[in-house]
Amino acid sequence: FDELFFGRSIVKIYNSTGQIIYSDKISAFSASLENMYSLDISKEPRGVYFVQVANDTGLRSQKVILK
Repeated sequence: FDELFFGRSIVKIYNSTGQIIYSDKISAFSASLENMYSLDISKEPRGVYFVQVANDTGLRSQKVILK
């Protein structure tokens, strides 16, 4: 994500059928190198996934292709 997210946020990852495969509440998130949030979904099957970050200022989604 290019935007910065401050405060409490919820991170969710959906598979291509819309099922939530990951969900976590975090206190702060930033797309900058100073404050990164990472997770490992390499054990999931290959395919298309959608990462969603939501907080009081809005909702952002990003498509991820796992090869």
